[in-house]
Amino acid sequence: MTLFLQELKRGRKVLLIWSLLVAFFVAVCILVYPEMKNMKADFSNMGAFSSAFGLNQFNLLTFFGFYGVECGMIMTLGGSLYAAFIGINIISKEEYEKTADFLLTQPYSRGKVAFIKFIAMQIQVILFNLLMLIAAIICMIIIKQDFLVREFYLIHMAVVFINMVIASISYSLSCFLRQNGTGIGLGLAVLLYFVYLVGNIANHKKLFSKLSPFSLSDTADILTKHVLNGTVIIIWTVVSIVMVCIGLIKYVRKDIY
Repeated sequence: MTLFLQELKRGRKVLLIWSLLVAFFVAVCILVYPEMKNMKADFSNMGAFSSAFGLNQFNLLTFFGFYGVECGMIMTLGGSLYAAFIGINIISKEEYEKTADFLLTQPYSRGKVAFIKFIAMQIQVILFNLLMLIAAIICMIIIKQDFLVREFYLIHMAVVFINMVIASISYSLSCFLRQNGTGIGLGLAVLLYFVYLVGNIANHKKLFSKLSPFSLSDTADILTKHVLNGTVIIIWTVVSIVMVCIGLIKYVRKDIY
């Protein structure tokens, strides 16, 4: 418990900064929605952008159409960058900050240390998303927006899942690193998001949806089917578990320093 709380304490500043930054953009996005409703002509023909986000399958000018695309993109990408940042460094920082010796002299096995860090990382990801949820609800109350519970929570559940997947993959890579891997983690998140966009633009959605967890946040699917893509959830849950296990095995066996 001491190590767990220590990890949460070490990450509180980063959590606060990222949460406030992303929450600010989400708030701005929601608060400007009343003005966006009058811009139907501007949204009627947006070419590749419409294809990338599936806007031809639903009405972007409804609140949850707008929220799912604009705010969803901010929370998904912003949250994934945060998840990648903490995940890629949570193990490796003990080596490049030269604190591994002290940590491993504590009454914990190396495997237990890695597992506790994994749980602490995912708790931080959940806290980040909880703050986004609260910020969104407050802003919806301010603009007196009707609340569609199912759609709202499906959008946020998709964001949480994606963030946790990115955190897990980044964590597994962190077990192999000895240096600061921030660039690798952030690059991974951006690459997977890019794969999702390319798949939509190239009209190969079924294929590319399996290649990126970001496809789970597809607003068109959420608003038209009212359910998350179970296949994507299963695939990326398995990928995450396998990669975390590989990372743990590597960390337990590797030489420190």
